[in-house]
Amino acid sequence: MRSFFNTPLILVLFLLYELCLSSSCQTENVPIQQCSKHTYLVSSSAESWFRANIICKNIGMELVSINSEAENQELAHYLQLYSSSSTIGNGYWTSGSRYGSGTSDFVWWNSGKPVVYRKFSAKQPDNAGNKEYCIEVFEQNNGLLWNDYVCDVKLKFICQT
Repeated sequence: MRSFFNTPLILVLFLLYELCLSSSCQTENVPIQQCSKHTYLVSSSAESWFRANIICKNIGMELVSINSEAENQELAHYLQLYSSSSTIGNGYWTSGSRYGSGTSDFVWWNSGKPVVYRKFSAKQPDNAGNKEYCIEVFEQNNGLLWNDYVCDVKLKFICQT
């Protein structure tokens, strides 16, 4: 008798179900904020830069790109409203990624456009250990500064539409 169930399909569906039950797919208790041009969502979990990209895509968003001082300030204001004092100084992944061997060759991954506006902290980007290929932002003195960082490190992340 022929089996009614397709075993590989069932396995794939089960794995997808388990993935969505994991904390990386959960968005509960995460504020979504509509600002002037974008809607932002800050993750409740820390993930690698690569995984953060996938999660944002899976919820119909993309990792944040910051193209002006106004956007940087808007995002800083949003983070101040929704982050606790214990998260100040902690980084959040953006879609920024190094594409060349130079210390300042960055693109916004989701658009492929070069990172023109920049707000790196002092002595950054430095590509320490020749391993820092992704851009994080962190809160400092009521603003956002940027840093190049190792992409495999797990940080919270910011999705946008």
